[in-house]
Amino acid sequence: MNNPGDHQTGVGKQWANDDEDSIDLNALVGAVLAGWPTILIAIAVALSLAAFYLFVTPPIYTTDALIQVESNQNNARFAFMQSASGMEPEVPAAAEVEILKSRMVIGQVVDRLGLDIVAQPVYFPLVGQGFARRHEGDGYGQPPFSLDFLSNRGLAWGGEQIKVTTFEPPAGQLNVVFGLEPVGEGRYRLLDRKGQLLAEGKVGEMLTAQLGDEGDVLRLFVQRLNARDGTLFELMKRPRAAAISSVQNSLVATPSRAAAGMVTLAYESTDPAQAALVLNETLNVYQTQNVERRSAEAEQTLQFLNEQLPTLKADVESAEARLNKFKVDNSTADLTQETAIVLQRSVELDQARAELTQQRTEALQRFTASHPVVESIDSQIAQLDIERSRIASRIKRLPDIEQVALQLQRDLQVSTALYVSLLNRSQELEVVKSGTIGSIRIIDTPVVPRMASKPKSGLVIALSLVLGTLLGALLVFVIDAMRTGVEDPAITEKKLGLATYGSIPYSEIQNKLARALKLKKPQGANILALADPNSITMEALRSVRTSLHFARMDAPNNIIMLTGPEPELGKSFVSVNLGAVLAQAGERVLVVDGDMRRGHIHKMLGSGSRSPGLSDLLSGTATLEQCIRSTEVDQLFVIPTGAIPPNPSELLVHQRFVALLGELSAIFDHVIIDTPPALAVTDASIIGRHAGITLVVLKAGRHPLRMIEDLINRLNRAGVTVRGSLFNQVGLSRKSRYGYKYGYRYAGYQYSYKAKAKDD
Repeated sequence: MNNPGDHQTGVGKQWANDDEDSIDLNALVGAVLAGWPTILIAIAVALSLAAFYLFVTPPIYTTDALIQVESNQNNARFAFMQSASGMEPEVPAAAEVEILKSRMVIGQVVDRLGLDIVAQPVYFPLVGQGFARRHEGDGYGQPPFSLDFLSNRGLAWGGEQIKVTTFEPPAGQLNVVFGLEPVGEGRYRLLDRKGQLLAEGKVGEMLTAQLGDEGDVLRLFVQRLNARDGTLFELMKRPRAAAISSVQNSLVATPSRAAAGMVTLAYESTDPAQAALVLNETLNVYQTQNVERRSAEAEQTLQFLNEQLPTLKADVESAEARLNKFKVDNSTADLTQETAIVLQRSVELDQARAELTQQRTEALQRFTASHPVVESIDSQIAQLDIERSRIASRIKRLPDIEQVALQLQRDLQVSTALYVSLLNRSQELEVVKSGTIGSIRIIDTPVVPRMASKPKSGLVIALSLVLGTLLGALLVFVIDAMRTGVEDPAITEKKLGLATYGSIPYSEIQNKLARALKLKKPQGANILALADPNSITMEALRSVRTSLHFARMDAPNNIIMLTGPEPELGKSFVSVNLGAVLAQAGERVLVVDGDMRRGHIHKMLGSGSRSPGLSDLLSGTATLEQCIRSTEVDQLFVIPTGAIPPNPSELLVHQRFVALLGELSAIFDHVIIDTPPALAVTDASIIGRHAGITLVVLKAGRHPLRMIEDLINRLNRAGVTVRGSLFNQVGLSRKSRYGYKYGYRYAGYQYSYKAKAKDD
């Protein structure tokens, strides 16, 4: 006997090929085709879930804008710091994106639009918003018929609106939900989280309410409120940081790779109008701060110059007064030609040094002393100092009076030139400050989106179809893998060495006959051989008849016993219809109902009551002539069970049963005995010792291989030799109908048979 551990091959996985370590595609396709109802159910469930998802999920609207980050330099730097500005790096578009999404910019948007205030109607969980979104027309929505009992519960069903511009709860009550309920005539009630009244207010007026005994104050301004009286609204103040983070997460800024400096902005929201409003406000705030940032340098330099101009003006006036006094005291007005040349050069050097000193002071406001810009200015000042030293040596060689006159004249000219220069720069900076523009240019402004961008209905439906199909197929494979019933007769032949005498296809007509018998509405004999003689089921039984013809050659007698592992296998159906096809071949056939516990062959044949029958024969209360009954099939006879005895096994072991079998074997060409299940009772083991041919009837796909093996072992231990098996109701499982070749053979045979019959 084979090792039971080997039985898993080909049973737990019906699509595995027993001959090779590979996949049997025929069986795999058969499993899928057989499981089409399961796959359809999975697809239906997936589509239902997709429809529910599309119903309850709020649509997301996306608006976009396009900006250009320009690379022009600040005019104030060109006017005063050409050397420094040339070394300043340009701000790339990626950096501008980070600035645009910063808390500095988004925080102002949140504050201006009140995005940290949550004010919305209270909906029925899950589906309430879905119904509200689909409300059309004027007025307010109504709950669906199935939820009509909720119509007076204060829930919103569509058309309700609220706009709150100011909501300042006490400190420490952020993220605390308050309630608001309209009460008519533009008034409302403010409720706490438990539904208790806190204050009453009016739309369009600021409500200031004191909460509790600790002096906490709440301020609320409701700008618009449209709803039925009694409809509940939720109010909540979110932390500013949370509101900023929410806007940042919904804002997407993408620098263009194709065009340098171009940035695409996109903002998502469930409210299309708010999406455009938030993105517009973001652009306004960002552009304003960009202009202010670029004009900040001019403002800073202008402030420094305005502080220096009064001092320089005083220096000019003082130098002029000293020079005039010197001329009056010394009665001199003109300098010699040599002194004038020295004066001109000295003034140029002093003026240049003063300008460099001014630039160094401005540079130190932005850079350290070791910065290359500052070091470059220091180098130029050092060179001027060397030249000034040489001029100072020439001045010392002049007469004393000319030295004094030159010094006074130089001080006046230097102070005047520096004062005029700074005054001109100050005026230029005023122009630069007034005319400063940002480095950001808005190309496309946001518009209110008309169509939702998410969820994409077509994509969701397509994905649900794919997932439903895949999950349905997976479920089919899992269910099939968990089935332990043998579908393929080749498995029993290979694993148990049990020959298959026939595979009997499932018959829908026989199923109708069986139902009529159970409902006690039979119309004559319920024999498929009479009701549908040309069916593929009857052809399979004729094939069994041929196999039995060869099996009888080495059989000790003409007694055929049919048994099985459990009830409801169709043994009685096989016994009666096999007897019918044998009788139709011109042989005398007797069918004995050996199931003296639950036998019902007399009902199938319409031969009256069960008694007298086998039990009456064995107990000696009836004669053989009284028990043998004819049927509607010529040459087919039957012995019913007889009265149900209390001890069927004891009757079978009596010598009368052996004698009866000998007598019947001599009278008939074939004696077919239908017995009870061999695993349930011992009747089959007793009868099988006297039968020339013992066949087990198996229902396709129902019995695990281990059960069949136990059946064979039990019969063998009782001295019964099992000649083979009959697979009944093949094709009842759609998998076997699609997956095994013999199913197609029968279909082809039926076609050929009927076609030939029609031609005849």
